[in-house]
Amino acid sequence: MKTYLELDTSENSLFCRIEIKKGQFIEIEEGLIGEKGQKRRTKPKIEIEKAFLDLIEKYIQKGYIKSDEPTIEISTELLNLLDCKDIVIGLKKYFRYLVVSDEILPVFNAIMDTGKEVTIKDNILNIEFDTATLRASLPLKGKSDKDYSSWPKSFQEIVKRHSWIEFPQMNWALHLGDIKHKNKTFLSYSEILKNAKCDIPNYINDPSKIFCPFIDYGSFIFYHPTIKNSYGEPALFSADNVNYKTEKPVDWKVGDLFLLKAARVIDLDHTNIVLPEIPYI
Repeated sequence: MKTYLELDTSENSLFCRIEIKKGQFIEIEEGLIGEKGQKRRTKPKIEIEKAFLDLIEKYIQKGYIKSDEPTIEISTELLNLLDCKDIVIGLKKYFRYLVVSDEILPVFNAIMDTGKEVTIKDNILNIEFDTATLRASLPLKGKSDKDYSSWPKSFQEIVKRHSWIEFPQMNWALHLGDIKHKNKTFLSYSEILKNAKCDIPNYINDPSKIFCPFIDYGSFIFYHPTIKNSYGEPALFSADNVNYKTEKPVDWKVGDLFLLKAARVIDLDHTNIVLPEIPYI
């Protein structure tokens, strides 16, 4: 017997899988939807099926809902990357959608030139580079995608492939995506902006209008509610929850900005690639 449940909150999308094993144990697996969860086993002192049903009821009382279990969907493009004999060529073709401006293309190529290995493990795409590892979520089949129609078009195009992409570090990550579950400050975006003395009060007081597509270690990158970039999309600006300050918006789309940040993770500063200036952000 097995039951799968999900819980969507303002911070996370969680799952719980409860299963009777060998008629003696109950195995519970919990975690973020789309990733491998943490497992534990228990041996009930009461009749196994009753304990199984009681456990399900406890999760339902917490707000979990029974659901069909989603499966991972491997796209044709991703299969082509996994099967590609030349990793660098495969990476350049697969991740080209991140690049917007011609100025970023040499940076993108230099990053991908350091690619060494592509694997899928625990429902996560892993790309090994010379000096860092990139992780990316895999699309789920059987679960409706979150509605990103209010977000900028360039962001919508990115999350069609992967809902998040990151270079993980010890405490923070360089993380691109709808990153509420990566908010390790345990503060809401409104609180972060208030702490940073953001001068857009109506924006701060309406969390539904606050879109944060990016974390760069201690900085949260937001879309500005009124200022546009040269592409006609909301401009990106930084709110620093460590030094409590916000900065003026910059004229980059989110894919290009992620690649500029990734170039420093990959350590391209020590190559002959000239990286464009990124003021503050």
